[in-house]
Amino acid sequence: MTRTTLTALAALVLSAPAFALQGEELLKPAEVDGVGKKLASYVQARVKAEGIDKAFDEVNKELEKVGKRIKREPLSLPAEMGRALWAAFSDDRKGSVAKGKVDSLTTEAYWDKKTKLSYAVWIPAKYDARKSYPLILCIADSGQKPSDHLTEDWTDSQVREGAILFSVPQPSDAASLLEAITSTKETGMGNVAWSYSHAIRRYAVDFDRVYLAGRGRGVELAVAYGANFPDRFAGVIGRAGDTGEVVAENLRNLPTYFTGAGARANELAEKLKTLGYDNATVQPEGKEADAWSWIQSHPRASNPAEVVLFVGAPTPNRSYWIEVRPSDAQGMHVKAKIDRATNTVTVEGEGVPRFTLYFNDVLLDLDKPVKVVANGTANERTVPRSLQRTLDLVLNSRSDPGKFYVASMDFDLPPKPKPKSP
Repeated sequence: MTRTTLTALAALVLSAPAFALQGEELLKPAEVDGVGKKLASYVQARVKAEGIDKAFDEVNKELEKVGKRIKREPLSLPAEMGRALWAAFSDDRKGSVAKGKVDSLTTEAYWDKKTKLSYAVWIPAKYDARKSYPLILCIADSGQKPSDHLTEDWTDSQVREGAILFSVPQPSDAASLLEAITSTKETGMGNVAWSYSHAIRRYAVDFDRVYLAGRGRGVELAVAYGANFPDRFAGVIGRAGDTGEVVAENLRNLPTYFTGAGARANELAEKLKTLGYDNATVQPEGKEADAWSWIQSHPRASNPAEVVLFVGAPTPNRSYWIEVRPSDAQGMHVKAKIDRATNTVTVEGEGVPRFTLYFNDVLLDLDKPVKVVANGTANERTVPRSLQRTLDLVLNSRSDPGKFYVASMDFDLPPKPKPKSP
């Protein structure tokens, strides 16, 4: 793929019970690769704005061929479609990489073509681009070079043998650490977003094992970014630092691990416990090896049965399979849960007039009508799987190899009924 296409593709695919992806591998490896190539060609066509109809037809034909053999609708198999989407990145991962050493690199800055952005990467010595690896986005402390962060703070042999380490630079202006992502200036949030996009397109990343890990002031950035985009990550790690103000509810399905934590990190852990999530681990004397052990037992909850979203502007406005319009109004929130046994989605909230749900057959059985109960008002809909919508959801970053959606639908959220007078 061309650099333009790579950049576009990166941007596109920018404890509660959880549904695991259907693990049965019905597609042959050659079929997975075949569908992946057609998906990649479609993305290229959309980026170039030419040959789109032909590329769409090619994807459709490939899926029909596979479906005929397995006697199933491929879009009803999110795990298989996720594998195909991962395969679509295979050409991007074929370039040479420096293995077994801290590699310091520079690239054109996302906010200014005349400025360089420096970062650092560690790739395991036995790295194989045909496999997938946990990705740890390591956010350095203020004033610490990305390469020094990996050299000084990520030295455990098990970590270096088992994970891709991508060192995220701090913004040159400390005041912009938590400012919103923008294409006009460097911000801490922007640096994390760029690092995530660059890493997932360049390296063989396991999308269900991507972690944010901050040190010092990097802890504040890691937790803030995770709370804004929880569906992208498996967990957040804080080492020798403290958190800032964060809406704890948005960490409903995103576990955290703190060592050498400050007062706010401890308060956050207590708040999560009070909320009933209890997904924060505080280990005051924890070492790097302890963090790695925690990583091993915390894959991403890609398809959680319950989600919570307290809305902000411009983010957060999406939590896994539910999305609302951004707003800076106070108190806007939704809480939603899925009961697959009855094919029902229940949504309760305040201040949110309308919401969007994303669907796959892990969450619900799309061969049956879906019931949506919004603040007590029931709607029953048929939700057809759609190839066009599936491709759109890949293109607008709603889907990735670990959470693959094939339909979406909008619903009104009427005000909650007032309690009856006694």
